[in-house]
Amino acid sequence: MTAPSRHDTAWGTWEPEDAVGRAIRRIDLRSGTASPWAHATMVVPSRGRECWLVTLWDGNVDVWRVDDTTARYEFDSRTRTG
Repeated sequence: MTAPSRHDTAWGTWEPEDAVGRAIRRIDLRSGTASPWAHATMVVPSRGRECWLVTLWDGNVDVWRVDDTTARYEFDSRTRTG
């Protein structure tokens, strides 16, 4: 399997677990606003959906839905830690 490019937003044959250990940021499709880079820590269930638990640079954590139709995700494969 080939790692996604820095700006890869299409999963193709990727699974959400493939993002674990990478830097990720969320880009809102309506406003175009990008979140700060975060670290995808693990895949977790939340309200019946598959989500990433992400750790932000300041130590805060958040849960981002994998199938969020209002956002796209950008990955930096250079940060793979696992």
